[in-house]
Amino acid sequence: MNKHKHIKPNKEIASKLDAPDDHDPKQLDNDFISRKKELILLDYQTLFDVYGREFTVIYSFRGWAVTLLTAYFGLLFTVKPINNPLINLPGIFIIISFYILEIAERSVMRRLLKEVRYIESIFMIQSSKDFRREITKYEFRDLRDVKIPLKKKVGDFLLSIFHLQVVAWHLFLLVAYYILTNILPILNASQNIILK
Repeated sequence: MNKHKHIKPNKEIASKLDAPDDHDPKQLDNDFISRKKELILLDYQTLFDVYGREFTVIYSFRGWAVTLLTAYFGLLFTVKPINNPLINLPGIFIIISFYILEIAERSVMRRLLKEVRYIESIFMIQSSKDFRREITKYEFRDLRDVKIPLKKKVGDFLLSIFHLQVVAWHLFLLVAYYILTNILPILNASQNIILK
């Protein structure tokens, strides 16, 4: 004997719970715009998170550059003075390597910032019709990234070479390196005089 009675569904309640009717294009369009708007806002938040992480990566690069240069100077200070102009190449290599890495990160940051500004411009549109049109034609980042031509990526990379903060930091490193490589032999020689 079946203990459960068969319950007939209330058609009015069932119709409210069902997905929108395929024959109601206005409702489907509203749902599409609403879902896409939520996804764009998530994309916007993700862009901000990634942009912030890029700064962390850049400061990590800078920290490693200083650490490696300090270790290299420590090594130079502890060994006998070598009168070879090639002795400075490892330090210059360290500075140039981290300069290129920072430029690469800055070029990514340029694209991220453009995307953030583009999304912000969409949400600043006051006309409902224009807003819906922009939301509808919005293409998500993964789809856009695939379409970015190599020429554009190289252009962003080249523009990042002249970013004021990048240039200032690496000029500082080069000047400090130059000063230390010219002072280090004097200090090393004076240390040898004191030890004798």
